[in-house]
Amino acid sequence: MLNVAVSRARDSFLVFGDMDVFSTAAAGTPRALLARFLFSSPDNALEFEVAPREDLVLHSGQLITLRDAAEHDAFLLNALGKRSAKYMIVSPWVTVPTMKRAGLLDALRAAAKRGAEIDIYVDPAFNQKQTQEGLTYLEAAETAFKEIGVTLRKVRQLHSKIVAVDDTLLCIGSFNWLSASRVGKYVSVRPDRSAVQKK
Repeated sequence: MLNVAVSRARDSFLVFGDMDVFSTAAAGTPRALLARFLFSSPDNALEFEVAPREDLVLHSGQLITLRDAAEHDAFLLNALGKRSAKYMIVSPWVTVPTMKRAGLLDALRAAAKRGAEIDIYVDPAFNQKQTQEGLTYLEAAETAFKEIGVTLRKVRQLHSKIVAVDDTLLCIGSFNWLSASRVGKYVSVRPDRSAVQKK
């Protein structure tokens, strides 16, 4: 790609990216050769003003941290209990028994019943283990969510763990909201953490 880009350039060749990547280039490689030219003169660096991004400005809202399953469950149950209109939950794995034990299925049901729009994103490939009833975890979740009016969305290669409520609350971290073991030998040795931003 680098050879094609350089050899086709007529007037100029612009490089956008992390310049530190060049520090790992082996001598004699195309990347090392390009680095030699790029860093040969300070005039090769582009000078431009960075315009302020209002969408990236931190609001004055509260930033809190969640630690372990109990705090995450309390946070999500509290969020579902509010009179919010839209919820998005991203949890790659999903298990119905875990949601029932944590009280999440009932909370989702109550939120959907009052008219909230709830979208749950999971990775179908991660949820193919079978339940005792012969359904996959994914099929069991689809059935449970359909009964209570929650939309299940399948996204492959999903790794994020996110909860977003309306445009006022965002939580991102490492906790698998709808599947993480709350008790027993499968509880993570390292506590999961998430950061919550409220407007």
